[in-house]
Amino acid sequence: MIQNIGRLNKKVSVISGEAAEYGGFDTVKDNVLYENIWADIIPMKGREGYETMKGRGNNVIKPIKNEEEVKIIIRYRDNITEGAKVLYKKHIYNVKSIVDPDMEHSVLELYCTEKKRGLTPSGNKLPTESEVWEP
Repeated sequence: MIQNIGRLNKKVSVISGEAAEYGGFDTVKDNVLYENIWADIIPMKGREGYETMKGRGNNVIKPIKNEEEVKIIIRYRDNITEGAKVLYKKHIYNVKSIVDPDMEHSVLELYCTEKKRGLTPSGNKLPTESEVWEP
């Protein structure tokens, strides 16, 4: 049961990818399962990992893992599976797990990850003191 229906205040679309073969090539075709459904998006935690490689005075960082975990709550729907994608504005969330709390078929909790991209302005190198811009 939805505790507070007013929390479902964001419109999202749910997309599933289906593998298909066109002209001998495997492709993934996105099918919109549900468009403009109400949802609540709750950030869980952010996770970042970096590997630093030092050499000849330059510190180069290489992102290992940079993703944000969220829980998306929607009304119960059929046909949503792990591997589906949830679109909200410019965010694309990959569904990792689906939970039907208390097996009531009233809500679904979608546990998703969003990969964040972000490198330093100099393209993976740590900026030197002369490269740091201050107003």
